[in-house]
This record gives sequence, C-alpha cells and structure tokens, in this order.
Amino acid sequence: MQPRAQTGGRSKAYLFLGVSLVAAVLAAVLVVNLLKRAQKQVEQARQPSETIDVVVATRNLYMGLPIQEGDVAVRALAPEMVPADVVFTSIDQTVGRTPKERILASEIVRSERLARREAGIGLNAVITPGKRAISIAVKAEEAVAGFVNPLNYVDVIVVIKPDDRDAAGTRAISKTLLQEIKVLAVGDTLGGAGSETTTDSKGKTTTKKKKSTSTKGKRTITLEVTLEEAEQISLASAKGDIVLALRADIDITQVETHGAKVDALVGLAPKEDAPLTTMAVKRTTGPKEGPKAEVVSGGDTIEVEFNADGTREESNNKKKRR
Repeated sequence: MQPRAQTGGRSKAYLFLGVSLVAAVLAAVLVVNLLKRAQKQVEQARQPSETIDVVVATRNLYMGLPIQEGDVAVRALAPEMVPADVVFTSIDQTVGRTPKERILASEIVRSERLARREAGIGLNAVITPGKRAISIAVKAEEAVAGFVNPLNYVDVIVVIKPDDRDAAGTRAISKTLLQEIKVLAVGDTLGGAGSETTTDSKGKTTTKKKKSTSTKGKRTITLEVTLEEAEQISLASAKGDIVLALRADIDITQVETHGAKVDALVGLAPKEDAPLTTMAVKRTTGPKEGPKAEVVSGGDTIEVEFNADGTREESNNKKKRR
C-alpha cells in the first residue's frame, strides 16, 4: 500500500511542475508580446501618420559645381516640413543640375536654388538671365582685406586721379559708382573662399583648400551686373582705381552720395557765394607794348596793361562798369 501512495505523490508533483513551467513560459511569451506591442505603438506614435520623400544634400554643395549621385539622398519627412512645389522626390531629378548658391548638408534641395539643366555648368550657369559677369582686379586692401566671398554684396567706388592730359585745375575725386552688386566669384573660386572640389575615379568627391587667383598682386573679383553697369565699370577701371565696400546681405538701401573731392576733404573748397572771377588775355604784336587783360570781378571790369617784360603798367589801368 505504501509504494502505491508514494508513486501517486510523485506523479502529482511532476504534473504540478510541468504545469508551472508551461505557465511560466506562457507568461514570458505574453510579457514579451506585450512589450513588443507597446514598443511598436510608441514608434508609431513618434512617426507622423504621413510622410513625403524629398531629396536632401548629403554634403555641402557649392554653386557652379554639378550635383553627383553621392551628393544627394532621399529622406522621408513630415508634410509640414516640406515646402510645396519646390522640392524633388527623386535623385535623378537633381543629378547633373548646377546649384546657383551654396546648399548645406542635410538641407532640402529646392528647385529655385538650381540652375536650368540646359544652362550648363560653371560660372555661366549661375548668372541671372539678363545680367552679365565682369571681373575686376583690386588690391587686397581695396577688397575689404580679403573678406569678400561669393554671394556677398558690395558697393563699387571709383577713385579717379588727374594726369597731365587733364584740364588745368582738375582734382582727384572718388564717387560711388554702383550699389548692391552681387559677387559671383573670388579669383577662380565659385564655391566659397579657398575651396576646391575634386572627384576621383571611384566617384568620390573631396573638398580641399586652395589659394585664390591673383594678377600682379591684385585679387580678381567677378561681379554680376547689367550691361550698362558693365560699361561703367570698364570705363572706371580704365580711368581710375576700383574700391569695393562690403555691405550686409540683408541691407538693400540705396544711398545718394555726391562723391568726395580733395579740396572739400581738406577744407579748401571755395564758397558757393564767392563772386566769379574770370580773365581774358589780349596779346598785341607791338615790340614795346605788353599784353592786355580784362579782369571781371563782380560787376566791375578792370582793363590791365602789362609791359613787355611782364611787369604791370599801373598808370594805364581802366575801370569799367558792366
């Protein structure tokens, strides 16, 4: 009788143990499923209900340099983060296009920031239709000590100094020729000061520092101007020196100036209400008589005679009323 009772107790113990293990496994599976479901719900809650595929830059893109496949990628963004009708949804739409301005890494590639596909590459692709590109050579100190970079805006000042061929009495003068002029390039650099982008045989693009092109100690600055403005700059370069004044990108004010003259600069400018004095010289052919002159001062005219040796003849002076 005892062995039977003992055998039945062991069976019950094994059965209880098995049921407990099964229950533990089921509970563990249930907990894991609940955790996965909760995590999925959290991820779904974090993600927007709807996304839009847009093309973004994977690295900094510079104007004048065509976009390659490794330069852009497609990202899913929320609709409220995507501008309407100015983005691309496929990489093929942007490859080969030329940026008209710098595009930063992870920034959306917008259509208005790219040149037309038929516009080509390089400087000609970034010139605004109807405008022209003209280059001028200026000294470093005349170009804001090298702080002028592509896409900055400058005012163009011309300084004209008289030479022997100019009329007597001509003084040096400086004048603001043009205002709010866009800089397209500094030296032969379109993408920014001192940067050069190259592509190896594997299609990998790298950017490195390089020196800007200079001509005889001067720096070449390329400006975007109208045809009439290009004519003015060409004449100013031939007759004088060009100086650039850097202005803030958000500053669009136009200031009327009257230029600067040497006499006014040092306080020697004549008074506007001073009487106008002119002299007309009449020369005679007599051997002993000197030249005669009429001096007009205010409303009076004085006839002055000079001796043959150039001294003034006081006795023959005649005063006339105009």
